[in-house]
Formats: sequence, structure tokens, C-alpha cells
Amino acid sequence: MHPILVELLTKPVGWLSLGGSIFLLVMVPLGIHLFLRRQIRNDEGGEEAKAYELRRRARMTPGE
Repeated sequence: MHPILVELLTKPVGWLSLGGSIFLLVMVPLGIHLFLRRQIRNDEGGEEAKAYELRRRARMTPGE
């Protein structure tokens, strides 16, 4: 077997390296995705809240 594979598969440091690499490859894109989704949702929600407030104020007349 190749010496690098022996090092990765038979020693604890190798397992930690593999686990850390897999963790980073999964968690970094997932974290970016969740962050961007939250930012987009907040931006869209802010637009909707402003539009609602303008509609609400337009319905109110000074005599009411």
C-alpha cells in the first residue's frame, strides 16, 4: 500500500486529518449557503415591510 495511505488510514493523526478535511469540505459551503440565504431573506423581508408600511399609511387619511 502507498505510504501516504498507510499514514492516513492506520494512524490516529491520519484519521483526524481525514475527518477535519471532510468537516471543512462540508461545513464551509453549508455555512456560506445558510448565511447567504439568511441575508437574502432579510433583504427581501425588509422590502416587504417597507411596502406594507407605505400601503398602510396610504390607506390612512388625516380625517380618520
